[in-house]
Amino acid sequence: MIHGLFSVAVLFLPGILAWMIITKKAKITMSFLDKVLFGSILWLYILVSPSAVLGVFTPFVLQYFVLFNIISLVLFAIFAVYLLKTSGVGFLRKIKIRLITVPYIVALLSLFTVNFVVMYFHSILQEWDAIDHYIPAAKAILVSGGLTNDPFRLLDFNVESPAVPIMYAWILNTSNTIFNTSSLGLLYNFAPVFFLLTVITIFLIAKRLFSGDIAIIPPLVFMSLPTVLLVTGSRALYLDIPFLLFSLVALYSIMRIHEDSAWSNYVILGITVSLMILTRIEFSVLIVPVVLASLVFIARPRHWEIMVPIIIGVSYFARESYNIILDPSSSLFFIMRLAPLFILSPILFIFLKRFRIGPRIMDLSKDKLPLLIAASFSILPIAYLLRNLIVSGVIFPSLPIFNEDILQSQEFLRGFASASRTSFVELLRWDKFLTAWWSVSAYLIPLVIGFGLFFASAKRKVGKPLVIPGIIFFIGFFILMSMINSDAQPRRLYYFAPFLALVATSGLSKVRNYYSPLGFGSRISIYAVGVTAGFLVKSGVTTVNGIPLAYQQICTGAICKTGIDPEFLAGAALFFLLLFFPYEILIRNLWRWKALRIVFLRTNSKHLPLTGTLMTSILIVSLISVSFGPTLLDTIDRGYQTRQEYLGGQFHYPDVVGYYNENISDRYVTVGFLTDDLITFADRPVIDLTSRIWGSPIYSVASTGDKTLILERMKELRVRYFLLPRPGHPSFSTYEALMNSTSLGAIFQDGSILCHIMSFRFVDLYVFVYDNVTEETQCARASI
Repeated sequence: MIHGLFSVAVLFLPGILAWMIITKKAKITMSFLDKVLFGSILWLYILVSPSAVLGVFTPFVLQYFVLFNIISLVLFAIFAVYLLKTSGVGFLRKIKIRLITVPYIVALLSLFTVNFVVMYFHSILQEWDAIDHYIPAAKAILVSGGLTNDPFRLLDFNVESPAVPIMYAWILNTSNTIFNTSSLGLLYNFAPVFFLLTVITIFLIAKRLFSGDIAIIPPLVFMSLPTVLLVTGSRALYLDIPFLLFSLVALYSIMRIHEDSAWSNYVILGITVSLMILTRIEFSVLIVPVVLASLVFIARPRHWEIMVPIIIGVSYFARESYNIILDPSSSLFFIMRLAPLFILSPILFIFLKRFRIGPRIMDLSKDKLPLLIAASFSILPIAYLLRNLIVSGVIFPSLPIFNEDILQSQEFLRGFASASRTSFVELLRWDKFLTAWWSVSAYLIPLVIGFGLFFASAKRKVGKPLVIPGIIFFIGFFILMSMINSDAQPRRLYYFAPFLALVATSGLSKVRNYYSPLGFGSRISIYAVGVTAGFLVKSGVTTVNGIPLAYQQICTGAICKTGIDPEFLAGAALFFLLLFFPYEILIRNLWRWKALRIVFLRTNSKHLPLTGTLMTSILIVSLISVSFGPTLLDTIDRGYQTRQEYLGGQFHYPDVVGYYNENISDRYVTVGFLTDDLITFADRPVIDLTSRIWGSPIYSVASTGDKTLILERMKELRVRYFLLPRPGHPSFSTYEALMNSTSLGAIFQDGSILCHIMSFRFVDLYVFVYDNVTEETQCARASI
């Protein structure tokens, strides 16, 4: 744990120091939290962007890691000296904690602790996409030293968006160099920092939308939403947490630009947009136009109201046009998939046209330099994408332009397995997003009030201009999730959680006038912790891996049980009504009773606020202790063992992985379906036929239908083992289709080529017989 925390400190703290120096020299006034946020983002950019570009042009990424570490360690030492000289508490002297903020602070710490524990100790075996995608990509960087060769998948291009694999490769490499250890547990150190920075960003955004202590509420609501806890407790190593962070920082930068067009705000905007691109290319090509649309709103050129929806929609039209070119027979489906855009874009246009915006901030004819500054930071990601396009024929692997292997692989799979098509009705099933209980039920009443206030202000054509970028970002994410046919699973709704927190806060602020500041803060804090405790109890969470199990109960494969949970909704609403009943008004009305005045005056009224704060804090801690106590005790008892706990699922761990590690010492290639855990946990090269991209080394040749060519290709690739699905395996239907109608399937059925070695729960292990020895000798050799 110590070496992991040290590595993360080396990654983030130097950037904070660098940003402090930059702002001091440039005489830029920023809050301490701004410096922490922007400095952390700056240093992530310094690590990721040069590594990405260097990785696609050279095999010297690991050498850059060494240079980065040297610079970081020097700055880290300077930062440590600076803290010692200032007693390490210089910034704390400016912080004034008032009595009315104590309940907020207690609740924030409690909820962050809950999220941190489940984030830091849950089983890595539930991080399915991390096992399939990001960890193998990181291991490929460590072995090849670049991003153009993946020796574990036998591909000559980068499969995944590079930012997260680069960060994972960096911490594994750094920890191995300094501490001689490279455990996968080191990867857990990133998520809590990203999550903390996300909470800080939400607070900073809220400070520009709300006055006073109300700005503390959105981070509280955000952390208490069940969809957030489900993600942090089971999907913390995915791309969602860092991508949402960078998106929110981009939104916050735009808000700062709207108020102050200082060059530093454009620098951070350019950096975060670059990180968005490199973190999730397939999402960013559709979300980056949202950033451009927000800048158009700030500049407000002629006809800007119609330009904003058009800019948001251009990338979607380009994507579907490309799909039509590749598959003309499905043109109607691709046009139909634009339905969410056709509906929401006119609504956004009408809203912008009717809304009283106020004066523009940026003049495009004069303020070109700041935009050039922001754009300059995107040069490295653009260079990365252009290199991928020119050399590899892909912008990203799921979008091949002229990569023959992927295109042939895609054509081969289309020949025997028709692609699934979502119906028009399903594309517009927005109720799944709006009614999923892990998203809205906890705060349904304040959300209704908040949306009501928003529509009322829109009808009156009044409101804060800073709200508009938030609306543009929300619509951008909403269109994205609608058009990618995304089910309303918790990790998809995680992107909407900050916006829901802001809307709920707007509704909560409406009832603030009924209470004293301390009474209002106490109620909010108790409610946020209470709904979290209720969710944990309802989901039966008694261990740190109770959250992943709850996620499995909600979502089985790609199907999620969406909809309102009446029990949870009724409980949360009743709790809200009981807690937020205006008792202060009732007491003021009862004050006329002489007996009540006598009782009240006999108490020491000056201690009542302190007593109320103390009781609120005790109640908050008690709620967390009762609901989360067993989980915390289990974590303390078992420590890091919870990270390796096997909860079931579709992966071959531990039986197949264990067999490989114990019985197979060579490094020949394994062909199979959903075999990525062999890369992650056994360092074995695989060709995974689940995907047209991962399977392209074989699928591209299989498209010829020539069995001899396929066998020669397998020999060239040094294929020796096959893991073929059994009934019950998630890919068994694909395997059957291959068996029934392709030459590749004929190879699978040829007993003279494949020799059975071992049977497991979901797969059978075969050895590939392709040399001159007898089948019996080959099988005997493989079984040793």
